[in-house]
This record gives sequence, structure tokens and C-alpha cells, in this order.
Amino acid sequence: MLWDSAERGVVKKITFVVFILLLLIHFSTFAEASLKIWPGKLTITMPEGYTKETITYSIEATNHYDYGVNASTRIENPAIQQLSKNYTYIPNLSWITITPESLYLPPNSTGKFKISIDIPENEKSLQYNKSWETWIIISSSEPEGIVGGAAIKVEIAVKLFISTPPDNKSIAVQSFYFILAFIIPIVVTCIAIFYSKKRHDARSRKL
Repeated sequence: MLWDSAERGVVKKITFVVFILLLLIHFSTFAEASLKIWPGKLTITMPEGYTKETITYSIEATNHYDYGVNASTRIENPAIQQLSKNYTYIPNLSWITITPESLYLPPNSTGKFKISIDIPENEKSLQYNKSWETWIIISSSEPEGIVGGAAIKVEIAVKLFISTPPDNKSIAVQSFYFILAFIIPIVVTCIAIFYSKKRHDARSRKL
């Protein structure tokens, strides 16, 4: 029995949908496997105060495919709705540098990017108790060696969280006033008790 035109149209649509799904699966597998980043998140804290040296960390980028790729980096603030709770933007992205800016990754190899954070001296006293979030975007070029195939440019975001030191001077001043507020009433009470007892003893002797 021959199919009519309507049935043939349905078969064509189903075939097209299956083809698109297979293509998407192929692309997603390629995008996932071609470039891996570690770690996916960096959290930097300075509980003891600002360091004299530049703070540095490394991010590893691994190319899992059998052809080389060029990986490049940039620093970018997330959209305001993507900021994590209780975090704000760093005042100046130039305080963060990445070296190298681009890196060639041969087939099945791993390379490193160095992240450096250097807050200017004239800004440090203004930046106590801050929580910043910014993103390090690592992009891979289309892999070399692909002929007649499809390739995807991959971009991966590494979230960078920076917590600046507490203001120890401010804490010390607050602690000093807290101690005074705690001790002065005790001292006053002791003095009052002492003189009250002294007057009581003086009256007792007179009697």
C-alpha cells in the first residue's frame, strides 16, 4: 500500500527532528569534552589583613580532543541578576590580571593560567569588609584539523569570589568602647558600695 502525501510529510518531519536531536547531542558532547577547567570556582579571603605580596592562583585548562585549540581569557562581571547573594562588583577589573591572555593547548594536554589580584595601596583602607564577585571567561577557538565537520566555540566561566579583610582598627575601637561601657558601670557601682559601707561604718562607730 502506497503512502499518501500526508504520511510522507509526517515521516519527513520525524526524520528531520531525529536528525536535529542527534546533531545537538553531538554538539553538546563536543562542547562538554573539548575543554575542561579546574577549579570552576575560586574563593579568596584575607582574614589576617591585606598581604604585601600579590595574591596569585592558577586555573588549569585541559584539551581532551585529538586536535589543538587556542584558549583565551577575559575578565567580565556577571549580569546583576546573576550576582551571588551578598556580593557586589569589584570596583576596578584592572585589579585582576591573567597571564597569559591566550594559550595554545596541543591535543590531550593541560595548560595553566595565572590569576593575580593586586589591590592598590591607596584603595586598601577604603575596601575593608567587601565581598566581590567577578567571572573569568575562558574561550576555546574552533579546533584545528576538522575538515568538513562542525565545531563549536566553547566559553566557560570561572567564578571568582574575593572577601577583603575586616577593619581591625575599627574593631579595636569598638572593642575599646565596649570594654569601657562594661567596666565603667562596675567601677562606679563598686565605688558607691565602698562609700556606702564606709558611711555605714562611721555611723555605727558614733552610735
